[in-house]
Amino acid sequence: MKRLPVYFAALALILSGCTTTDFITQATPTPIDTVSPTTPDSMITLQGTIQGPSGAPLLFCTIAAYQDNTLIKGTEADFNGHYTINLPANTELTLKALYVGHETASFLLRPLPPGPYQLNACLTPKKQFTEDLYCPSYRIPLIDLSNTSSGVTYHSSDLKHSPLFPGGL
Repeated sequence: MKRLPVYFAALALILSGCTTTDFITQATPTPIDTVSPTTPDSMITLQGTIQGPSGAPLLFCTIAAYQDNTLIKGTEADFNGHYTINLPANTELTLKALYVGHETASFLLRPLPPGPYQLNACLTPKKQFTEDLYCPSYRIPLIDLSNTSSGVTYHSSDLKHSPLFPGGL
């Protein structure tokens, strides 16, 4: 209960105008050459849409950012093919869009100053699968062969004549 006044104090600071609403307008995509001065100093916000050749969005397409062939951040597209990813500014990055059955799209991003940017991509389907697709099937055995104990099924009629119960049940 002692933290409740701190919560209300923080809420009062936010509502009193200590923060600007410019950050909300920053979320709208801008052309890749336009920089918004309200973006945090060390990050770029990259957003866009991933589509197939027919213009249909590719659901849950994977977007990965690499720096010197090392994965630094990743995200996935939503139901409409839209994605948003925050990346370090002033860094040369490689952005890859991957989707099952489609060619991987790679983009080399030059060092960009902080700000919002938009990058849309259209992935083309693979003409021929070069990799084998193997889906193993696993079943749990009903009897564990490594178990050395044994068991027998008894019915109620068997228990009546069992030596353990001389008088029956």
